[in-house]
Order: sequence, then structure tokens, then C-alpha cells
Amino acid sequence: MDSFSNLNKYESFADFISDAIKEKNITRQRLAELLDIHPAKVYRWVSGASLPKPDAVVRIAHFFNLSRDDINNLIEKQKKVKYKKRGRKRKKEKIKEESIREQVEIKELIKRRDELREDFFKIVQELFEIEVRIALQKISEEKVKTI
Repeated sequence: MDSFSNLNKYESFADFISDAIKEKNITRQRLAELLDIHPAKVYRWVSGASLPKPDAVVRIAHFFNLSRDDINNLIEKQKKVKYKKRGRKRKKEKIKEESIREQVEIKELIKRRDELREDFFKIVQELFEIEVRIALQKISEEKVKTI
């Protein structure tokens, strides 16, 4: 007997079809033959890359002794899971974009800091030279006064 009485345990149609194939102890290829569909479709269902069309839903429901509503509910669950994954992917992309912007901003800040440091060192050097000239000037003036 098939153990498909608790379909709530499946998060998606892909989870269900994968377990159902194992439960029936058949291959994906064999399921495709029994449902009279192309084997690639079964592979895409198991991977979650696609969902069955309404005509396939009828055959799947009949083969696994389930109602079409049962299969459609699993399909709806998978659509929600896919939507959540897309949302997470968009969030990751947004975080990555923000990170890239921050890295660019940091590089620009570092460049500006380095420019300011260079300017600062030039100013300090110029100030030092001025202070030295002033000191020499004062020494020179003191010598003139003492003579």
C-alpha cells in the first residue's frame, strides 16, 4: 500500500514526486512510460524546474491513487516555495549590490584620505620650512642687535 495519506508532509510537488517514485520502487524513466509522457518532464518535476500540466495532473493523480486536488495542492505549495526562493535570491542580490556600492564607496574614501594625507604632509612640510625661516630670521636679527 502507498503511504500518501499524509501529503501535508511534502513542501512541494517535487518532494512528493521524488518520494512517490521511491515508494513505488520505479525509475523516473519508468514513471514517464507509465504516464505516457517524455522522461525529461519527470526529471524537471523531480528537480523542481517545472510543474505538470493539467492533463498530466490527471494521470499522476490516477497513477498514485490520489485526487487531482491533492496534486494541485502540492503544485500550489511548490509555487509558494519557488516564490520564497526568488524573494531570497532578490534579497541576496540586493545585499550583494549594496556590498559592491559600499566597497566602491570605501575605495573612494580611501583614495580621498590618501589625497588629503598627501596634502597634509605638504602643508606640514611647508609650515616647518616657514617656521625654520622665521627662526633663522629671528636668530639673524638677534645677531645684528648684538653687534
